[in-house]
Amino acid sequence: MHSLSCRPGARYAVLSRAAAICVGVCVLLTRAADAADADYLSRCTLYSDGRVTRLTATPVRVRLGPMPSGVASERYDEAFREAARLWSEATDGLVECVFVGAGEPDATVDIPVRWVTKLSTFSTENRLAHTTLARPTPDTFRVSMQMGLYNRQSGKRLTYDEMLTASLHELGHAFGLWGHSDDGDDVMAAASEARAPTARDVTTLRRLYAMAPNAPMHDESLAAIRGQLAESPNNANLHFLLGSILLDSGDSDAAIRALLEASELNEDHPGVADKLILAYLAAGRTGEAVARMERLGESGPEFYNNAGKALADQGETAQAIAAFENALRIKPDFAMARRNLARVYAREGAERAAAKDYTAAEAALREATRLAPEQTSYGIQLAVCLNRLGRDVEAAEVYERVLARDPTLTEVRSNLAKTYSNLSVAKIAANDWEDALADIDRALSHDPDLAAAGANRKAAMWNWAVSTQESDPARSLSLFQAYLVIEPSAQAHGSIGAIYMRNRDYARAADAFRAGVALDDSPASSANLAAAHHQHGVQMHRAGRYGDAAEQLRLAVDATPENVDLYRSLGVAHRAAGHADDAVAAFREALRREPGLEWAVEEISKVSLVAGNEALRTRDYPTALGHFEAIPAERRDAQIHGVIGFLYLETGDVAKSVDNLGLALLASPGDPTSRQNLDYCLKEIKKIRRDDESPIWGHVLQRLEAFRLASVIARKGRKADVTRFEELLRGAADDPATVEAILAAAAAIATSIERQLPNAAQRITAAAAARAPRPLPDTAAADPYVERAPQP
Repeated sequence: MHSLSCRPGARYAVLSRAAAICVGVCVLLTRAADAADADYLSRCTLYSDGRVTRLTATPVRVRLGPMPSGVASERYDEAFREAARLWSEATDGLVECVFVGAGEPDATVDIPVRWVTKLSTFSTENRLAHTTLARPTPDTFRVSMQMGLYNRQSGKRLTYDEMLTASLHELGHAFGLWGHSDDGDDVMAAASEARAPTARDVTTLRRLYAMAPNAPMHDESLAAIRGQLAESPNNANLHFLLGSILLDSGDSDAAIRALLEASELNEDHPGVADKLILAYLAAGRTGEAVARMERLGESGPEFYNNAGKALADQGETAQAIAAFENALRIKPDFAMARRNLARVYAREGAERAAAKDYTAAEAALREATRLAPEQTSYGIQLAVCLNRLGRDVEAAEVYERVLARDPTLTEVRSNLAKTYSNLSVAKIAANDWEDALADIDRALSHDPDLAAAGANRKAAMWNWAVSTQESDPARSLSLFQAYLVIEPSAQAHGSIGAIYMRNRDYARAADAFRAGVALDDSPASSANLAAAHHQHGVQMHRAGRYGDAAEQLRLAVDATPENVDLYRSLGVAHRAAGHADDAVAAFREALRREPGLEWAVEEISKVSLVAGNEALRTRDYPTALGHFEAIPAERRDAQIHGVIGFLYLETGDVAKSVDNLGLALLASPGDPTSRQNLDYCLKEIKKIRRDDESPIWGHVLQRLEAFRLASVIARKGRKADVTRFEELLRGAADDPATVEAILAAAAAIATSIERQLPNAAQRITAAAAARAPRPLPDTAAADPYVERAPQP
């Protein structure tokens, strides 16, 4: 540790005493030639062990402490801030300060400044302030500053200008000028009266900042010190500085000689003793270092503390621990020894952890955290070690304690989140879902983006939900719903739907399955949706809400149109709702998808028959005709053909009436109603032919005659009628409808006379075969009866 101070101008200095009492400062009368140099860089590392030691952060963060009690500010803060501004202005912003609040923690402050009524320095010199450089490690340093408020010679308070001068000087040290200019006009002269940095000050600082931090300047520094020693060979402080620079350069033996010389010249010099011990240790002369500490400490706590540091630096961990423990035994509240002992244990723990001996590392790190709980780094190392040992519960407790001390440690939050996530894995494996989710919540509270915790949350929720589907469906439902908030999932929607299905809440089940289909339209998902709508439809049907039932069943069909059974349910619902056409349409669609489906034919027949009879009852013949025509051909018996024929007759379509009445007679030759209606058709045809000479009506008459002959032959079996039919068969028109009708009649006749007139039956069969339908030419017109509107 070095201290550099600023003294007031020459009119206040006692130059004759300067060399004897100044630590870190040597005031010498310099030669005019030296002052003429463009800079004084070679003198700027004398107090920093011959090494460039400057702040690298910009702007530099300065914390001005409170004024001592009873002292008015006298614009001292203003003077200090003005000094900072002048340095920034002179260097074009190379160095710049920002002033932080008094509550700013030490860790984020570059220059802490204290206002004091009396400087804490060994010097009796008339100093105004001093700046201290401390090196906790070879690669790090700390700067602190004391600003005196009184002139020690006059006892008077400093003026604004004096404080400005002192502030300029001390800031120069803090910025990295760890030495003094040999020109009294410069701010960095030991006894300066400057009110602003000179060109020489600025040039020196610029050259310094052009060099890398920690760059060695041992040769330049040694040359400067030796030059000063040539003029002041008995200056203890110069010998001390020489020894410090030699030690840093690696020449520990020469450093020991210089430091011993400094001790001879001034045995009370505060820096020599510690530096000499370091030199002995660097030279490997540990015994001499400890012996010197023992002489200095007289076996007191300070001695044991210093011995412990020396032993620790040499890697003698066990002996260092014993020394620090002796210091604490003598003086239990010895904070420095406690911190040093904690550091040794922490270092031991780190080394053991690096060697993967985590058990030994844990023991050492527990001691470190016990001794210095405020050192969060020790707690972090201990927690990591516990993680390595698989003791995540204990690790989490340690991380929590660390965060309680410093909530800003993002890396600790990340580690704690991972630890809680790991804890949840074991609990998931043990089916301890609730505690697993609690740990996951803790993990995500510290690191919301931790992917592992998110994945574990999904796993815990899912497995818990699945495990309670049977035993606690309400909880399972809630868990699946919560799962969907964090992860869209067709399977989760499906599970929710299944729970609703078991509860017979088919509407919600359908909603859930529909959401699942939106994510995964697989056949299984669609089948679930159809099942929900189907059950809902059945539920509505049983409640007598047939229209609602039909709507639900339509949705079921839409979900799985290939499921023909759903068309049956849909048709039944339409039938119950009185929607015969819709019912038939549903049954027909099933039949289209699966030809020959017996139940579809049966259902169509039943619905059409009931609806047709109802329309007949109200004499709504067109509607009745539509329903009866919907009855599949294979389900039409003589009665149905007769009714259809009657309805065609009533609606004015005589030709189709003939065809259907004829089929009725073929099925039931003795049906008097059909014969009567057919006779009525004959009269109507004759009327029509008076105004319409189209050959079509001749064809219709041929069909009518064939049906009548078939009925007569079946009832009476007369040969003359058979002969007439044979003539009709041979001379019938080639019109497809006519041929089809006559062939049907021929088949019926052949069957009816097969026993009594077998030869005639054979002739009719042969003739019918000869009249098998022949395709019409491409130019032939289509059957007009299919499209012809009924006659009024």
